[in-house]
Amino acid sequence: MLITPRFRHFSLYLMIGSTLGVIVSFVVSTGFLFLSGAFLNILGFKNWPALGALIMLFGYVGGIGVGGLIGIVSGLIIAQKLNHFIGWPKQEF
Repeated sequence: MLITPRFRHFSLYLMIGSTLGVIVSFVVSTGFLFLSGAFLNILGFKNWPALGALIMLFGYVGGIGVGGLIGIVSGLIIAQKLNHFIGWPKQEF
């Protein structure tokens, strides 16, 4: 995409958006797993381990989605500012 001038504008959106989506998704979901273990222990879910595991599973999957969405949106904003800074104008098709 960087080779052809017509699609050069979109290359930063794809590279930065997807990369930040994966990184932020990993950080949010892993952070949720670490924090939920401590919170469930404090809240007293030792007697109901299946319910605690279910809460952790749904939180982990939700963290993947929320983190990915946050990462993609922030990556697109950064790519837009970087395109403007570099001077790659938006191509009209």
